[in-house]
Amino acid sequence: MPHPIHLPPEGFVRLKDIIGPTGLIPMCRSSFYAGIKDGRFPKPVKLGPRTVAWRVDEIRELEPVLNWRIERSRCRGGRGKLA
Repeated sequence: MPHPIHLPPEGFVRLKDIIGPTGLIPMCRSSFYAGIKDGRFPKPVKLGPRTVAWRVDEIRELEPVLNWRIERSRCRGGRGKLA
């Protein structure tokens, strides 16, 4: 099932475009950063003193796995959140 979020063909995306109710990954910021620490999600790239972003190609690699987990969660009676 394709996700309605459109990523640019190349470059970087900010956190607001990746997580949250309107993002690619339906989870909160603290869970996403815990996933980075555990190695489940890619590490950000520092663009400036207070600015980080993620490489689009690394986020694209997550899409098939995330779509499968969301569908699996719905089958178990969830609301589509990651299991």
